[in-house]
Amino acid sequence: MELSIDPEFRGWIMPLRDDEYEGLKENIRQYGCTQPLDIWRGIIVDGHNRYKICRELGIEFRVHEMDFQTREEAKDFMIRNQLARRNVTPEQRDYLMGKMYNEQKSTESFVPQNEAARKSEQIGEQFKVGHATVERAEKFALAVDSIATNCGHDIRDKILSGGVQVTKSDVMRLANLPRGEQQKAISHIRQGMKGKHAIDRVWGEPEPPRVENITPDMILIPCGNPRCENMVHITKKQYKEFVGVYPEKYGHVTVPYCSRACRDAQAARLVRV
Repeated sequence: MELSIDPEFRGWIMPLRDDEYEGLKENIRQYGCTQPLDIWRGIIVDGHNRYKICRELGIEFRVHEMDFQTREEAKDFMIRNQLARRNVTPEQRDYLMGKMYNEQKSTESFVPQNEAARKSEQIGEQFKVGHATVERAEKFALAVDSIATNCGHDIRDKILSGGVQVTKSDVMRLANLPRGEQQKAISHIRQGMKGKHAIDRVWGEPEPPRVENITPDMILIPCGNPRCENMVHITKKQYKEFVGVYPEKYGHVTVPYCSRACRDAQAARLVRV
């Protein structure tokens, strides 16, 4: 039986580690494909790896026809189905949860802030996490997709399956790098270098140091790069100047950044816009 593989649907399937794939292949070789493939209108929605293995080994398989009204329903099923599995990694969980949240927001042309918060709370309740975790997961998922767009979609699978040595913090830093530096860092990472070391090598600047001398008149505000989760310490006087004096005197609000990398990455995005 010939089934269709939808590129978008395939992109939502979390990758197996090499040992997991080989284990599945050996199991199918010995016992056959015992679990039917879920399909919708001839398109695979669950069972891409089993389908590939069965075709390679010439082993028959069964299918189970799903009843979805829209592609969005099919994608929602794919995400929930994968999140329910025990072998999903923390990175894969956050990626899928973030994609689900972003997908639900994207179905509407305009989502008020309170409605977006409600959606994140609903998803958080489903998976027993807080709404802030869901919102951070969306940032992580968007960062992974951004890196994949610039550096090749195989790196997405390596990040999510643990095939490269990068942390979630590394992913966020990588996504903030200019495209050229990002590609250089990923090249080092592909060769086995840890994410932090690769980023520091191409950027020539380590993570911003922590502020040790925090005084009572200092406050924390978000980094001026909207894709960064770091906070910046500034004095109350500086804050007053940034949002009050500067706009009146210079005609614009000044925002601080946690590092040169964040400042330049945001400037590059504004130029593109």
